[in-house]
Amino acid sequence: MNSKFKITFLLFFLIYFQILYSSDIFLSKRSGEYYDNFGRKLTIYNFGYGIFEEKGVKSESFKIGQPRSVETNYKFTMVFGGRYYANTYLYFTDKNNCILVINGYLKYYFEKN
Repeated sequence: MNSKFKITFLLFFLIYFQILYSSDIFLSKRSGEYYDNFGRKLTIYNFGYGIFEEKGVKSESFKIGQPRSVETNYKFTMVFGGRYYANTYLYFTDKNNCILVINGYLKYYFEKN
């Protein structure tokens, strides 16, 4: 390979990774506490796990996805109040809002504080 091609190739990847790592699309960048209008809380940790809390009752910690995941929707199993909810989805509508759907019919709209 000639050196001009190598430099162009390396420069392209440097710019690509700078854009990728500086963006807010990673699950780890979306970590924080999200609240709805009824006092429910969804906490997302920067290593891809989360906890749902309603009326002082917390769920067990659940794995949402990989910290470097760039998806906007995730499917996982959540244990809340001793019951398993296998069809739980988390949709990110933008960087400060998300929707938690439990068993396909309970929908909670959260906003990041």
